[in-house]
Amino acid sequence: MTRPKKNQRTARTPARSTTKAGTPTRRDLVDMLVPTLFEDDSVLAVDKPAGVDVGGSEEGDAAGIVEILGELRRGSETLHVVNRLSRFESGVLLLAKSGVVARRLRAGLKQGEGQFEYLAVCRGRMPRAKLTVGGAPEQDPRKKLKKDSRNPGARKKKKAPASRSRPKKAEHPTALQRVAQGPSRVLVRCRTTAPTTHLLRAQLRSADLRLVGDALHDRGGRRPTPQGTMLHLTRLMLEGPSGSISVRASGPPPGSDEILQSDRCIERPLHAALLRRLPLFMQRDTNAHRLLSGAAEDFPGVTVERFDKVLVVALHEDRNIPPATLKKMSRWYGQLLGTRSMYVKTFVKSRADVTDDIEQSHTEEKPFAGKATSREVEINERGLRFAIRPYDGFSVGLFLDQRDNRTWVRKNASEKDVLNLFAYTCGFSVAAAAGGAKSTVNVDLSPNALEWGKTNFALNNLDLDAHSFFPDDAFDFLRRATKKDRMFDMIIVDPPSFAHGRKRGDRFSIADDLPDLVRSASMCLRDGGQMVVCTNHRKMSPRMLRDRVKAGLSSRRYKVIATPGLPADFAVDRDHAKSVIVQLS
Repeated sequence: MTRPKKNQRTARTPARSTTKAGTPTRRDLVDMLVPTLFEDDSVLAVDKPAGVDVGGSEEGDAAGIVEILGELRRGSETLHVVNRLSRFESGVLLLAKSGVVARRLRAGLKQGEGQFEYLAVCRGRMPRAKLTVGGAPEQDPRKKLKKDSRNPGARKKKKAPASRSRPKKAEHPTALQRVAQGPSRVLVRCRTTAPTTHLLRAQLRSADLRLVGDALHDRGGRRPTPQGTMLHLTRLMLEGPSGSISVRASGPPPGSDEILQSDRCIERPLHAALLRRLPLFMQRDTNAHRLLSGAAEDFPGVTVERFDKVLVVALHEDRNIPPATLKKMSRWYGQLLGTRSMYVKTFVKSRADVTDDIEQSHTEEKPFAGKATSREVEINERGLRFAIRPYDGFSVGLFLDQRDNRTWVRKNASEKDVLNLFAYTCGFSVAAAAGGAKSTVNVDLSPNALEWGKTNFALNNLDLDAHSFFPDDAFDFLRRATKKDRMFDMIIVDPPSFAHGRKRGDRFSIADDLPDLVRSASMCLRDGGQMVVCTNHRKMSPRMLRDRVKAGLSSRRYKVIATPGLPADFAVDRDHAKSVIVQLS
């Protein structure tokens, strides 16, 4: 039997070591999120959590475990999936280090040479502690009906006489053992040679046990979710190139007790969301990330962002999360990321609905959980430093979804005059100045935000002599700049979805007014100049954004040079933000 390497961790949740600051090391974070169960020269087995795709598909599916591990290993090996688990299944995932080994192991699984042990939470009860089920899955009655409807006059074949029929041998029998019984659900251990989980689920169904959250077999027809589905592969045994492979994941998966009692397990979606971002945490020059993106990651109305040791939770859509749940989230993130404070911000659809309690909660120094932090927290983003204020209002000072766009500006701003409209705390301008911009002009209605921007310049040791700040309306500034023939080589247009100007009745809507804004900005853009246009208006598609930019540039010749996607920690929520970068001819 092949043995793991001496230094290989095989426990499901390894002991955590920390840095001097109390933050888990990057290596330990990898071990906690996707533990290695077994490894030799031919195969690698890891403990896959629910909610993350396996990946590794030749059809170009979304990145999953295979791509994440490949990035962490820096392309030193090509991993091939042996036993493919669905996004909602968890447990032992076996990966081969060569295509030849993968094909051999897959052939063995198809021929029934593999032995599996699962833990499953099912709806129903098991009167007996043990029973055995087996046989091929039942024919889908819809297929039978369709076949009969095509041949309504077809004669049914007569059954063979009982004396001539032979009892059909059960295929891949499965031994079921009751582990725990809840009010309406049961935790079942399944030992089987069934090569697919589809067959296993059909076998469970034959015993009147329906896997919780299973879209096919769940009578409720509910959409499967990681926190609601539990089919966990606890052990896999298979004959490998170097002998028999026996891989076991120690202990039940997170959330089995909660799911058994029909409760919500928050750890499963948090775990899956953090694993998707794992390669980002390996980058030592950035310590601010989006950790959770609401409904896109099975937590509707809730987003979580991390700024070094501080968590900022935003509650949207009148989402009422129990305080106990939020505190559990704070402890969970603290254990894995070393965060110490959690501030919670409540957002309503209209500012008119903001109550005094909500207003006060956004400026309360005392955090919802953990220790109070200083008014300003310094974070790093790809070598740049920014001041974050966790309790200074609805926003904290930096929009993380623009990280890649700031990087693009930094790389392309050398020796250019840059205009930053709706500059807020001047993140784009800091990036431009760090990239060698000749000058930056920052325009925003809020004088306080621009002063905050000056702080960001100071944090990066950038002299303010070549950089100016105008507390002004963007349209008013552009009108004056056009009259004075003031021109720029790069203009950043990152407006809010809706805004009120200084004058009564002055309102801005990105859906209606973006073409006029782009047109006015283009009058101040030199030939060959570049314009970065961004929006986080969820109802505006990338095509709609490009159409409005096109309408605004109807009198100018231009070309689209980039349509940047979202950073990896936002990419799961495709509607979050859109960008387009154009260059005038």
